[in-house]
Amino acid sequence: MAFDHDDSKSQYLLGFLLQLNGRLDEANTHLQRALHLNPNDADSIAATGMHAHARGRSDDAINCYLKAIRLNPYHPVWYLWHLGFAYYNQKSDDKALEVLQEANSRHPTFMFPRRALAATLAQLGRIDDASAVIERIIADQPGARISQGNVYVIGSGSHRDIWSQHWEADLRKAGLPE
Repeated sequence: MAFDHDDSKSQYLLGFLLQLNGRLDEANTHLQRALHLNPNDADSIAATGMHAHARGRSDDAINCYLKAIRLNPYHPVWYLWHLGFAYYNQKSDDKALEVLQEANSRHPTFMFPRRALAATLAQLGRIDDASAVIERIIADQPGARISQGNVYVIGSGSHRDIWSQHWEADLRKAGLPE
C-alpha cells in the first residue's frame, strides 16, 4: 500500500494525526495540501481550525469550524467540541455553553465535550451545574482525572500553557479529582 499524495482525504488524515502528535508544522503542510486538492472538504477545514487554535488563533479556528458546519450540516460531533473549546478559550461563555450543550446532547458519553461543558459552567460561576456534569462523568468513568483531559489542549508555547492552567483550574472548581 502506498500513500497517495493527490488524495485529499489521505492528506487530511495524515495532517490530523500529525497534529494530534504535536507535529504542527508537518500537519499544516498536509492540511494545506488537502485543502488545495479539495477546498470544500469539511473535515479538512475543521482540522485546519484545530491547527489555527493550536497556534493560538482562536478567531481563525472558529471561522473554520463554522464553515465546516455550514458545508456539512450532518457533521461529526467533534466539530462542535472543538468549536466550543475555542469559544471557551476566548471566554465567549454563552456561545461555548450553547455549542457544548448541543455536542453533549448529540453524544452524551463523549468525555471531552462533557469536560468542556463542566469547565465552561465553572467559568460562568455555575458551580452546582458544573459539579453535576462532573458527577455524571465520574459515574461513567470512575477513574476520571483532570490530567486525562489535557490531551486535547494541543499546541505549543505560552498560549498552550495558559489554556492548560485555565482548563485545569475550571475542572478543579467543578470538582474533577486531580
